[in-house]
Amino acid sequence: MRHATQITPSARPSTGAGAALNAKLPQDLTDPAKRRTLTPADAFHSLRVDPANAALSDDDVWSLVAWAWFKDVEPAAFARAETLYARDCAACHGPDGKGGGPAGVNLPGLAKMDPAMPKGPANFTDAGTMLAASDVLLQGKLLRGGMGTGMPEFGSLYTDQELWAMIAYLRAFLFGK
Repeated sequence: MRHATQITPSARPSTGAGAALNAKLPQDLTDPAKRRTLTPADAFHSLRVDPANAALSDDDVWSLVAWAWFKDVEPAAFARAETLYARDCAACHGPDGKGGGPAGVNLPGLAKMDPAMPKGPANFTDAGTMLAASDVLLQGKLLRGGMGTGMPEFGSLYTDQELWAMIAYLRAFLFGK
């Protein structure tokens, strides 16, 4: 069997398509606290090996993963996160989440801190990175900042609800909301 991190979506996963499959999600994907500790790749693997999903394509399973991540996100909270992203993140990460914002390209001093460090901010559309990151990992980066990357901490600026909504917003660059 292929390892889940080696399987990436061939098309953008859709929450609507995932919901339309009417599949039963396991408890670790329906409980937000448990889901936050999983990576989307872990969730894909769990759903892929479930015999109930044997007839589904890999892209269908990715849509189930997207649905699991977004089914509890309130529209108002998501809209607030969109506003916060535009205010706090887009200058470095870009409005499209690809890491090419004007303030983040070739950050001054980045190469001096660590020559092996990639030049510029994270690309939220990179499936390899985002599918291997749990929500609690993303939470830590938002709370503490990039720790040596030039990214500031936002833990003191966001409420708990805003923090989790921001993480959902970051996921939306890869998963269709």
